[in-house]
Amino acid sequence: MAIIQIRVDEQLKKDSSKVFENIGLDMSTAIRMFLIKSVEWGTIPFPLATNKQRDEFGRLIAEMQEISKRNGNDKMTLDEINEIILEVREERRKKMGG
Repeated sequence: MAIIQIRVDEQLKKDSSKVFENIGLDMSTAIRMFLIKSVEWGTIPFPLATNKQRDEFGRLIAEMQEISKRNGNDKMTLDEINEIILEVREERRKKMGG
């Protein structure tokens, strides 16, 4: 078993400890989970984005919501959306002779 020591701001340690305690974890377990997922995924296990990327993503979501509203699709349920997807797949399969 290896030991890892890191230095963090005291307030960050307190705040993160509270978060982990609220979900039933201690600091060591939370960090161990982070390391395990990093190895499994081969990268940092959460998205990393610049402020510019986050702003662009937010703008794109707002644009998609506006388009959905204009097309009258903003009140559709997930079941309705899935039904349309299935219909489109069925039509495509028929066209392709399947």
